[in-house]
Amino acid sequence: MAISLRLDDAEAVLVRDYMEKIEDEYDLQAYEKAIAEYRSDPVAYSLDHVEKELGLV
Repeated sequence: MAISLRLDDAEAVLVRDYMEKIEDEYDLQAYEKAIAEYRSDPVAYSLDHVEKELGLV
């Protein structure tokens, strides 16, 4: 679904700032989930290992 809005400059700034805050919150939640998963099972792989596993090298 697409929505079009006509906003003056001040409103556009408010919308842009709000969207950035939403993105920041989403990123923070993703980080918190990832760090919790890592802390429960602290296994890490090097880039070389992952590339070999995926057959990229």
